[in-house]
Amino acid sequence: MKPKLYFVHCRNFANTGDMMSCPFEHFKSYFEENFDCRFVDISDRIPFNYDEITKDDYAIIGGGGLDGYHEGWQQKINNVISKVKVAVGWGFGSNRNPQRSNIVDSKLNLNALALFGIRDAGESFGRYVPCVSCIGVDSSLLQTKPTKQCGVIMHIDSAIHSKSIPQNCDIIANSQNLKAILKFITEHEFIISNSYHICYWAMLLQRPVYRLYGVDCDSRYNLFEYGIPNWSGHRDLSKEIVVPGFLDKCKRLNLEFFEEVKTIFRKQI
Repeated sequence: MKPKLYFVHCRNFANTGDMMSCPFEHFKSYFEENFDCRFVDISDRIPFNYDEITKDDYAIIGGGGLDGYHEGWQQKINNVISKVKVAVGWGFGSNRNPQRSNIVDSKLNLNALALFGIRDAGESFGRYVPCVSCIGVDSSLLQTKPTKQCGVIMHIDSAIHSKSIPQNCDIIANSQNLKAILKFITEHEFIISNSYHICYWAMLLQRPVYRLYGVDCDSRYNLFEYGIPNWSGHRDLSKEIVVPGFLDKCKRLNLEFFEEVKTIFRKQI
């Protein structure tokens, strides 16, 4: 009988970033061959009985902005970590914002993780492992030449006011599938978005990106490896950041991390 492996993250099927940040989506063949794969949605969109987890099970926490967003999320993640034989944190990150009304008191028990890769380059703990969704980005897309100027990709759960964006720009939501989103990004000279993963994918594809409605206290962006400028109503070439080789780097760090995860699991099975 295969051991159970729980993938723990926010399983919002309307948010492509949430779904593509799960390592299962990119290394299915290995995980399905070696484990009885199961999923824990900490946002409770899909109900889950935590009592079914045992000390013989395994867990991968991540990805997504999990740490600091909701007190219930903190408790659920700690609950899983405390129950399983081996827990690994893979590419999840900070999501703290003092302007939110919800209070988060609990801290994640990160010391109990057998391996911890965090997507935040600016964080003081953990090992830098960018979001694993980079594995799903085809490197050949870097050769695509833009044919349009401005593309806007809005977070499906956060409305964008028409006055906040340029007139006559193209607009889609982050609920589109990954292939469609990546194609849209490469078709445009620059991107505006209020989604972390859209900003990340734009940088992977070497497209300048601006974040919409950004606040200085949002840890998701403050801890990003490269600064993402706020959209101020007009394009500012002096603030745009394009990082050649960023996609290759992110893929390499995740593939190296994957090999270490396999080694840790292999020693325990």
